[in-house]
Amino acid sequence: MKKKLYSFLLVLFLFGAIQGHAQTFKPGIIGGLVTSQVGGDGYSGFNKLGLTFGGFVRYDLNESWSTQFEIAFVQKGSRNGFSITENDPNQTSEYFVFRLNYIEIPLLFKFDHRNFIYEGGLYYARLVGAYMELRDDNGSGFVREGLDEVNTVYAKPFKNYDFGLIVGVGYKITDNLLGSIRLSNSLMAIKEYDSGQVDTYLTSFRIGWTNTVLLGSIRYTFGEGDENPPPRKEK
Repeated sequence: MKKKLYSFLLVLFLFGAIQGHAQTFKPGIIGGLVTSQVGGDGYSGFNKLGLTFGGFVRYDLNESWSTQFEIAFVQKGSRNGFSITENDPNQTSEYFVFRLNYIEIPLLFKFDHRNFIYEGGLYYARLVGAYMELRDDNGSGFVREGLDEVNTVYAKPFKNYDFGLIVGVGYKITDNLLGSIRLSNSLMAIKEYDSGQVDTYLTSFRIGWTNTVLLGSIRYTFGEGDENPPPRKEK
């Protein structure tokens, strides 16, 4: 799985570096933190923390508008938010962490207004790893179950892809460096409801379990600001 991940990101970087020779193409790298929840699992709140890293290629349509293609590794999932050692010394509450690791491919439209960047688009993500952490039967320790084992617990299995919507805003720290915040949500279920399950959070939609992600990142663009070098001084 790691070899495939590195290959994806390497291909993206090489593609961006080659295209970066053209004035309107700009490659870059991404790194940041993720907080997420899964609508439909019975828990609420952005309690699951994760990481994201990857790369992108931006194509400038004009001075204000651009499109951006990305490939990034994103850790999504959910947890119940309880701290065993502090809030539950007797281990009476349920401990639950569900980790979903994706290779995510967003396609975005971006609008540049002064130092702010407004963006929106769609993403497709492929599930490359998943597991659940929970307390064992006697309550004395914890167990980790892989996706195959998790799917035996539920009547409806998890899908190996995610498709959804992204909106975000960024601020230019420098010509090359951008800080951004994004919110994304699945438009299709990552898992259908089991028979008889009712989810109060998505009752009106009834599409199943969905990923909701709040992502903060730093993005570095190579070659930004190099189009207009300072004029040479005449001797």
